[in-house]
Amino acid sequence: MEQFIERLKTIFGQVKQRSQEARALASAYIKQGLAWLITTYINSPVKTRIDNFRTTYIGKWLEGHILRIAASIYNGWRQVRSVYKKLTSPPPDPLMAALMMAGQKIDIDEDPTQLKGRRVFIIIAAFFSILVFWAATTELDSVVRAEGQVVPPGSVQLVQNRLSGSLVTIRVALGDRVEKGDVLFRLEDEEVNANFDDNEIMRLSALAKVVRLTAEKDGAEDIAFPAWMRRQFPDAVASEQSVFERRLNALQKRLIVIDQQVRESEIIVQNIKEQIKVYGPLVEGGHEPRLTMIDLNGRLAQASLAVERGRSEYEATASNFRADSARELADVQTQADQANAREDAFRMKVNNAEVRAPADGVISAVHVKTEGAVVQAGTVLAEIVPDQKNVIVEAKLSAQDIASVFPGQIAQISLSAYDVSRYGNLEGRVLKIASNTMQDDPSLPPYYLTVIEVPTIKFSKSDEAVEITTGMAAVIDIIGAKRTILSYIFTPLDRATSIAFREQ
Repeated sequence: MEQFIERLKTIFGQVKQRSQEARALASAYIKQGLAWLITTYINSPVKTRIDNFRTTYIGKWLEGHILRIAASIYNGWRQVRSVYKKLTSPPPDPLMAALMMAGQKIDIDEDPTQLKGRRVFIIIAAFFSILVFWAATTELDSVVRAEGQVVPPGSVQLVQNRLSGSLVTIRVALGDRVEKGDVLFRLEDEEVNANFDDNEIMRLSALAKVVRLTAEKDGAEDIAFPAWMRRQFPDAVASEQSVFERRLNALQKRLIVIDQQVRESEIIVQNIKEQIKVYGPLVEGGHEPRLTMIDLNGRLAQASLAVERGRSEYEATASNFRADSARELADVQTQADQANAREDAFRMKVNNAEVRAPADGVISAVHVKTEGAVVQAGTVLAEIVPDQKNVIVEAKLSAQDIASVFPGQIAQISLSAYDVSRYGNLEGRVLKIASNTMQDDPSLPPYYLTVIEVPTIKFSKSDEAVEITTGMAAVIDIIGAKRTILSYIFTPLDRATSIAFREQ
């Protein structure tokens, strides 16, 4: 009996030892298998997601639990296999067979290990069935990752001067925010200023002459200068007023002389007519010679002619005065129009001496920083990065991912300047994809330049207002088609088997 008990103890010790060895061996095999799977996933687009999942608490628990379950399955299978071999193997002698049968009977009848192992096996099989079903039906978004940076939505605005001159004022510095129309620089050109002043004098003089000649042409007795002209240009108004009065006085004096001559001629005509009335009857009665009437009629005709000539001269003098004023008015009006045209040109040059901001934005560069410097026309004085109402990101898309990306796809953009865990991502869409590859450096792989537009600057995890500037580094995840977890697992296996056994 003691030998039988010792034999049973020996059998149980061997079973326990072999179970521990089998469990350790199974754990090693499972760990190697998982390591192989992880290594296989290095080129998979979901590697990042798997790595992140493994570092979480749930991932660690699931990995350890799978290892424990696999080890239990293996140990249970080894125990069942061991018992089966002992029951079916022929014993070397009757005593040993009796001992083995007795030991197995005790194990089966009295130890519940076999029943427990069967239950564990059923639970594990059900768990793995559910796991496979979940992996076959659950879909995840495929992601194409690229790196890029924020770029201006439009080209950088160049601040240039139209005219040559000396730079007398600089009103901006690097990083200043400006609005469209703000004066950034002021130039000075003495020749342009002198020409502008001379033309302004000519223009104002011509305008005053136009008012004066218009009054002369219309026969006005006074000039009605506009109030703005009297207020802004009193010298020109006073000069033309003086000319008007002098010319009008000369005209009036001449007309008075002519009118006096006409009146004298009319008196002479009246006297001659009176004489004819007196001498007419005398000549007809023969008391006066007929020659007297002939002389009186001749003198009457001359006096009447003088009256007509005087009246004509009076009208002609007034008419000629108005006609001369009209002709001079036309010439002066032409001069005024030319002066106005030149004034517009000179004023444009003077205004161009003030270099203004072409757009709202931030000064990104100031190329001329010395007041008094002489600059030529077209010199780039500064550069402005326009304000961004929407964000444009240029991504460097790997050549191997070009088939998975097309315009209109949704992209998740994370900016390195803002913590993703706090702010989240920006959502954008693929706007354009270059038709050919680019390569910044021969040592770097080529890429397709991809333009991504973010219409609304709003992070997924924060409503905080932020400022996004040009040049910020970004990581872009372009969302592709959905795939099941099972396809992610078997894709690397299919890829590996497709190229296996082909080496020479």
